[in-house]
Amino acid sequence: MAYRNKVYVAFDGDNDMRYYELMRGWSVKDDFEFNDAHDLHSARDSSTEESIKKV
Repeated sequence: MAYRNKVYVAFDGDNDMRYYELMRGWSVKDDFEFNDAHDLHSARDSSTEESIKKV
């Protein structure tokens, strides 16, 4: 069932990537819908990882 409301999950990509991969695995194996916000909306600027972390 598709829901209009989505939950945004933020995580530390340097230390918590294993949990992100676990959620991706759930979406393949179980009835767990998972959408990556990067796939839904692309960034409109050319910020680098370093400039984002600095802010």
